[in-house]
Amino acid sequence: YSRHITLPAVPSVPFYRSFASTVSREFDVALTPNSLCRHVGEMIHRRSWTGAPSVARVVPAGRTRAVANPDPLNGPSKGGEPRFPRGMCMKTIAIPGTDLVIPIIGQGTWGMGVSPKEHAREVAALRQGIALGMTLIDTAELYAAGGAERVVGDAVADCRDAVFLITKVWPTHAERKAAVAAVRASLARMRTDYADAVLLHWPTRSVPLGETLGALQEMVQQGLVRLPGVSNFDVAWLTRTGSEAHLFFDQVPYSLGDRRAEHTLLPWCQSHGLILMAYSPLAHGRHVRWSTDPVLRAIASDHGVSTAQVALNWLVHRPGVVAIPKASDLRHVEDNAQAGTWELNDEEAERIAAQFPPEPRAFHPALPAYNAFYNIVYRAMQRKARALP
Repeated sequence: YSRHITLPAVPSVPFYRSFASTVSREFDVALTPNSLCRHVGEMIHRRSWTGAPSVARVVPAGRTRAVANPDPLNGPSKGGEPRFPRGMCMKTIAIPGTDLVIPIIGQGTWGMGVSPKEHAREVAALRQGIALGMTLIDTAELYAAGGAERVVGDAVADCRDAVFLITKVWPTHAERKAAVAAVRASLARMRTDYADAVLLHWPTRSVPLGETLGALQEMVQQGLVRLPGVSNFDVAWLTRTGSEAHLFFDQVPYSLGDRRAEHTLLPWCQSHGLILMAYSPLAHGRHVRWSTDPVLRAIASDHGVSTAQVALNWLVHRPGVVAIPKASDLRHVEDNAQAGTWELNDEEAERIAAQFPPEPRAFHPALPAYNAFYNIVYRAMQRKARALP
C-alpha cells in the first residue's frame, strides 16, 4: 500500500496493518490497526480531494564555496585555535533564483523537544552546530507537538539573523487561514518574526494544493516567510504545483541506504531549480552498520575522517543536494559539520555508489495523502508530548 498510495475501495485488514506500521515506524508513535479503523469512516465519507495541474519553473542551479567559516556565537574555540583545521571551511550552496547561500550540511531537529530533561543539551548541540557553520536549521510544528521549535527558539535567540531557519506546516493546517495561523504559532514558539523557509510537510488531497501554495505566497508578501517549499513530494506531486508556485526546496529521505530519490526526483529538482534537502541522511543511525564497510572504511582512512562523514559527503557531492542530519551529542555535531569541509573526488563517489546500489523503485510519499490520516499522526504526537513529565 505505502508504495502506491492508492485508497482501497473497501479498506482491508492488511491496509490497516500496513498504515499503522508505517506511522509507528516513521513517527515513533503508538498506533494500532484498531485505533486506525475508528477514523477511516471520516476520511471516506466526509472528505473531498482535489488537486491543481501545473508546470514547474526552470532556474539554473549552482554551487559555491564559503570563503570563511562564520562563527556567530563565540568565535574561535577554546585556546584560540580555529574550530576546523587551517584551510577548511563549511561549503555552501546557492539557492537558485536568489542571492542567498546556505551550508551544504545543516541541522535537523526530529526527536528534539520531547523531554524537558534534554532541553539544555539539545540547545547546546544546535548552538555548537551554528558555531561550526551549520547555520541551516530545519524543524516542524509536528516535532514533539511544537517542542522542537521551542528548542530552536532558545538556540537562536541571540543569533537569529545568522541562521537560515526552516519550519514545516502539517497537512491538517493546509487550508489558507489554518496555514497562516500555524506559521504564526511556529514563529511564536521560535521567538522570531519570520522564517527563512516554510514547507508543506506532506502532500494532501484534502485541500487544493493551489490554496496552500497561495497561502505560502501570501506569507512571503507579508514578510512572515522568505521562501516557500515542500516536503515529501515526488515528481507527480511537484508537477501539480504550477509555474507560479516559485518553490525552492523539496525535503525527502535520502541516504546511502535509501537512494530512491535518484531515479526521477533528484534529476527533476536539478533541472527545475529546486534544492533537494536530504533528511535522515544517516538513516536514523543505521550508518553505524556502514562503519564496517570496506569501501567506506578505506575512503575514510584516506581522508582521515569517519565513515559517517564519508556517507554525508557522498550525498552533498551531488549538485543541488543539502543534508540535514540531527545530532544531540556534541561529538556527533562536530563530526557532521566537518563532513561539509572537504570533498570526495569523482572516483571515490563512484566506488561508494557501486557499493550501495539504489533500490529499483522511485521515491513516493510513504503516507496516504488524506488529512484524516494526518490527523491521526498529529493527535498521536500531541498525546505523546502530553504524556511526558
